[in-house]
Amino acid sequence: MINPYLIEKIAFQNVLVFGHSLNSADYSYFFSTLDRMKITDLSNDNTIVFAFSIYDYDDEENIKSKLREGIFQLFRDYSIYRGNKEHPDRLLDALTTQGKVIMYEIPYIKGN
Repeated sequence: MINPYLIEKIAFQNVLVFGHSLNSADYSYFFSTLDRMKITDLSNDNTIVFAFSIYDYDDEENIKSKLREGIFQLFRDYSIYRGNKEHPDRLLDALTTQGKVIMYEIPYIKGN
């Protein structure tokens, strides 16, 4: 069993999210992770990558759209959580421009 006090001391700069829900029920997990990463601090290069695969090419646009919307809502609500109630939509734009938030497609390889 991992000692929970050790987890708090583990340093990390980058996070890869793959196959994880971006529903509001998961926000407490993401908010604490983003806080720990100090994602809004311009002096670091910490990055969060939202990786995805297109498992149904007939539904490709819908899959990408759902992910984009989930990321947008996550960072909008995170911005509000951090006290930016006037312009919460701007955080994601700023972090994307700085290369701190990335969407990355992992090719889906269908098994035999």
